[in-house]
Amino acid sequence: MREVAAVCLSIVLLQGCTSFPDYGKGGFAEHHIDLIDPFYTDEPMGPEHGLKFEFELLRQQLAVLILEGAEWCFPATVKQAQLLEKRVAREIFAQMHFDATNDVIVLRHLLYRLERQLDYVLEKQTCQPPSTQIDSDSITSLEFASEQDNVSEAKEMSISSAISHILELINADNQFATDSAIVNLKYVARLAQAAQVLKQYPSLRVNLIGHTDKYGSIADNQSLGLARAEQVGRYLEAFGVANERLSMDSAGESQPLFDGDGEHIDLTNRRVMAEVYEE
Repeated sequence: MREVAAVCLSIVLLQGCTSFPDYGKGGFAEHHIDLIDPFYTDEPMGPEHGLKFEFELLRQQLAVLILEGAEWCFPATVKQAQLLEKRVAREIFAQMHFDATNDVIVLRHLLYRLERQLDYVLEKQTCQPPSTQIDSDSITSLEFASEQDNVSEAKEMSISSAISHILELINADNQFATDSAIVNLKYVARLAQAAQVLKQYPSLRVNLIGHTDKYGSIADNQSLGLARAEQVGRYLEAFGVANERLSMDSAGESQPLFDGDGEHIDLTNRRVMAEVYEE
């Protein structure tokens, strides 16, 4: 009898230890996706870093599509993408790189299809969250049209405000590693947001100027500054800004943001600065 009781108790305890969260609602990784850093300063670069980098780009692409209205135009597809995003996060955290790679490919195709569908729909209409109405019969067609106009006016950003917002996004968190033109992930997210504002204002043009620290030859720093500006331009173009709206230049080491010595000063001077103007 004691043996039977011990077995029953073991089963109860094991059930408590082996319970799993609902699909898409559990796991350390999906609640702390930002901790999945694709770069490690103390480790050599490997294939898994490329996987994490692409996953970060897909996360930013999904966030941008949601900002554009995908959640209201295609809610089921967005929900599917969000669940897949969480699944990939769990797989990367568990070092299941083969499974994560397969799911990243699925997520990439899903977001590509969603982006094309959203672009087509937004040419015809605007997707907005449903408004709650107490009595739909009490709102006349004229009042409804007026309400829609007010919403549009409230969402419209003035040209000067748009330029200020773009400058704020592009001219911050844009530092580079020594002798490198690789854009950091946080800056990629800011470029994605800047691209969305630029797409709303097709008359705006952007001149990107690359800068370096004071080390190296003048010629090498001039080339490096241009490479940094061109890399930022590639990201803006990838996020939907037409190439003819962008121009790239280099100041090399000639225009430091701060004078003096120190790693923090050198880091700040390695940057890309934008000039935004209306054509």
